[in-house]
Amino acid sequence: MNRQKFPSRWDSKLRGEYCQLFKKGQTVMYTGPEVSEGISSSVLANMPIPQHCAIYYFEIEIMRGTNEGIIGVGLAPKDYDLKKLPGWDHYSIALHGDDGNVFFCDPAGDQYLSDGYTTGDKIGVCYNLLKRQLFFVKNGEELSTIQGVEFKKQLPYPILGMRSPTNRVATNFGDKAFLFDIDAYFLKEKKEYFDRINTAQIKKNLMFDLILSHLKFKGNYKTYLMLLKEKNQFCPELKNEDQKLKTIEQRHNIEKKTQVIKKNDEEKEKVKEREKEMGKAKEMEMEMEKEMEKEMEKEMEKEMEKGKEKEKEIEIEKDIEKKIEMEMEKVKKQNNIQNKKQLITNFPNGNKSINQIINEIKIRKKIEKIILNGEIIQAKNTIEEYYPNLLLKNPKIKFQLQKQIFLEMLKNGDDINLLLSKGTELYQYSEKNNKKVDFELRKILALIFKHSLLINKKVTSISISNKERKNDLCFQISKCILQIQNEPLNSPLSRMINHLSILKQFAIKSKKVRFISLININEIIHKEGNLY
Repeated sequence: MNRQKFPSRWDSKLRGEYCQLFKKGQTVMYTGPEVSEGISSSVLANMPIPQHCAIYYFEIEIMRGTNEGIIGVGLAPKDYDLKKLPGWDHYSIALHGDDGNVFFCDPAGDQYLSDGYTTGDKIGVCYNLLKRQLFFVKNGEELSTIQGVEFKKQLPYPILGMRSPTNRVATNFGDKAFLFDIDAYFLKEKKEYFDRINTAQIKKNLMFDLILSHLKFKGNYKTYLMLLKEKNQFCPELKNEDQKLKTIEQRHNIEKKTQVIKKNDEEKEKVKEREKEMGKAKEMEMEMEKEMEKEMEKEMEKEMEKGKEKEKEIEIEKDIEKKIEMEMEKVKKQNNIQNKKQLITNFPNGNKSINQIINEIKIRKKIEKIILNGEIIQAKNTIEEYYPNLLLKNPKIKFQLQKQIFLEMLKNGDDINLLLSKGTELYQYSEKNNKKVDFELRKILALIFKHSLLINKKVTSISISNKERKNDLCFQISKCILQIQNEPLNSPLSRMINHLSILKQFAIKSKKVRFISLININEIIHKEGNLY
């Protein structure tokens, strides 16, 4: 089983000018000038923290340090400026011992540890990749947690920086027991992780979304569209949405009518009460009745006018609904006739429309087909047409295209003078960019000279296996295109299958099938070496 590699020592190739390594890269000493001159030097570990590692921890011990000298320990990317102390530059974080401040991508630090650390202290760095959390440990005691620690697309390396000739630090990458109880912390996080899984609610159509994202990545757009249509059919609430809206509007109209009737009844009851009170004089009663009748007529006319206006509004709303339904039916018919038109529904996990996704997939497949047919020049022109900056940002891909053009010319038996000019140009380009291909190009040029002498200065047959080269070239170009489109280099389903296969192999080897989901770090340290 291919076991992941973890940091095990400080790297002599990834160190500043004044960092000297001892004891097989486990001890670091600063050999530069005095503190007053302000010259710093840092060193990185030999390996980054693997991206599939859930929790990573290491410790340092200050063998010799002073309050005037500065020691910083933390995490940083591989391209970090080793002339600076860790935490001062982009995508880095570190705890400094002179002032106890934490520096997070900024030369201005924040107060973290009041008394700092000096000779005899042990400082630990624990990074939780699942939660994007980091905390430091002093002499076995966990300090406060820092949230939102991310390194974008780069993998973090352990880093150690110094600025005093008296500084000397020893490191424990897991070769021996830590002062901090990392196993207890791991078990606590493991329990919390399983509790979240047991209480989590599964998202509807999760399997649909997984398969759709995998089909999008692989470029199978026809199957992608068919499965997307089937997914929409599994949502009956969308079909009944119009009916629900109609029933709600009908109920609303009925309620309005009942309210009008109630008001009329209340007003009639009031009129009857007034007529009873006006029983003293018939004349007065008749006059009052006439007045009340006139008032009632006016009120009824107003109510009738209001009712007519409401009926007109209802009719207008119904007409609008009918027009919307007609437009929806037209759209559905057009979608059934022309599958290439843009769908209304967007992909569940992104802002791109289905039409944009299909076009991107077709362009990738088009470039792949052209390369496999041996038309490399046409493939290069197609890439420059759709992705102008791809070859400029990836000179290795451009070199591979030039090399494949040369091999196709050699295979087709082109004129020897043209072959020699192209081969010489390709060889000069390789010397500037990649010296590892010199031997192969010299061998090809030697074949050209040999056959040019034997067969009338034309290369008639040379056995060159281009199939594997073309497939590898297609894969590299597709990978660069996905990076430009901000798409993942692998689908979630493929990553899940790879993860399960690795866990399966580990379970078979360790004979502990019940513990496939999470691996006990302590067991693997003792059985298969350091994994911290």
